Amino acid sequence: MRMAGSAVRATVSRCAVLYWVVVVSAVGLAATAASGLVLWLALPRGGGRWNWSTSAELLGLGRQGWLDLHIVASLGFLVLMAAHVVLHTTWIVRETRRRALSAGRRRSGERYGSEVS
Repeated sequence: MRMAGSAVRATVSRCAVLYWVVVVSAVGLAATAASGLVLWLALPRGGGRWNWSTSAELLGLGRQGWLDLHIVASLGFLVLMAAHVVLHTTWIVRETRRRALSAGRRRSGERYGSEVS
């Protein structure tokens, strides 16, 4: 069976969108984790363990700069995860139904794999 040209392009385009959403989400997650660790360990409130002054900087950013980076990266990650869920809505619904039906068949004593159309 051959797919029409527009269907192939739509599939490739959808795959590219899904790919880039995942890649950029991973970058956002890494930025959130890294900035969170910096805020927690290197530039904590009040100077922290090492009694750094409140004007201390790490990689050219003070605590407020790292906090801003952390918040922006976190919000960006949340937006991308929402897009990820929206892009996979069909799959999520299909899997939820399949698993609910499967659980119902097991409860009723039907054998697993005996599909009813």
